[in-house]
Amino acid sequence: VSSYLERRETLVKEIGDMLKRVGDGEGEFRPSPYDTAWVARIPAIDDSSAPYFPQTLGWILENQEDDGSWGSDDSYSEFSLADQLLNTHACILALVSWEIGQHNVNKGIHFIRRHMESMKLERLPIDFEIVFPELLNQAQLLKLDLPYHLAWYWNENVIADLNTAALGFSDTPIQWIRCLS
Repeated sequence: VSSYLERRETLVKEIGDMLKRVGDGEGEFRPSPYDTAWVARIPAIDDSSAPYFPQTLGWILENQEDDGSWGSDDSYSEFSLADQLLNTHACILALVSWEIGQHNVNKGIHFIRRHMESMKLERLPIDFEIVFPELLNQAQLLKLDLPYHLAWYWNENVIADLNTAALGFSDTPIQWIRCLS
């Protein structure tokens, strides 16, 4: 058990060091709103009512775009609308998990509601069909006001078309997973 705890502490320190390097602009990689949001949800070891990495919540609060998303929508950005939706969902879940940033949460929800229906087929990455419905499930458990009815549409129609066009498959990976369960 002690070797597990030592390894966990080593990994937590390594993650913390990486986050510090990212935060100072000299990091090895650019900050990812999606990944930062997941790290922000990790509870402190000694007090589960506090985050282990509170600086990640600060980053989330400080880096929301004017349009309510996390991830820029300008033409020089690496973030597509699909990325912005995933990033924004993850950041909202992190903030709601720690009951902070209600104004940011509201702006994020407004962004999602405004853009979910306008998703274009060619902008959906292959993994979107697995990640996005799970984020919607988590948001629904937290009773967030989002258009959940669109998840069914994507799972059954848009994603099937995407995989047929992109991969030449008539079945989607999500259908394969359903067969296994």
